Amino acid sequence: MYKKALVQRGAKCCNGDMAYSKDLKEKLIAYLAKGHTMREASDAFSVGLDTVNNWVQRLKETGSLENGKPQRAHRKLDPEKLRAYIEERPDAYLAEIGEAFGCCGSAVCRALARLGTTRKKKAKRFSGQSPERVAEYLAELEKVSGRPVVYVDETGMDTWLHREHGWPERGAPVHRH
Repeated sequence: MYKKALVQRGAKCCNGDMAYSKDLKEKLIAYLAKGHTMREASDAFSVGLDTVNNWVQRLKETGSLENGKPQRAHRKLDPEKLRAYIEERPDAYLAEIGEAFGCCGSAVCRALARLGTTRKKKAKRFSGQSPERVAEYLAELEKVSGRPVVYVDETGMDTWLHREHGWPERGAPVHRH
């Protein structure tokens, strides 16, 4: 009950947010309209003088006493730029993304979580593989039975070529590029 009364009067809540009720603001403005000074209203309603001044200014400028939505700047990573980067490079490592944006991997990880992306393992199957072409290949392979078959790997020896994980949207598969 005490906490509710404090919140109604405008005291800080336990989470640190400051929110005065619209009713309190309207009563204070009505009190000012009766000819009282801002300092008297501040003392009578136990609110700061700057707060009273801000409410009067907001009422003059917008015609409303409603609280505006807080405008928060992106501290390190712009979400849209990060989303575009991930779409272009879905299998980038956190350190690589951090280097591109000038921050550390843990900041990238938190920003990706806010965007709703998750780290997922890529599918092992080649995305361009079609069952028809596999059947054609196996039929062609049967024609050369009896002779030795040699497979040549053209990828080279780079062990960093294959990346097993990527950063898709929650619920979506990792797209290969």
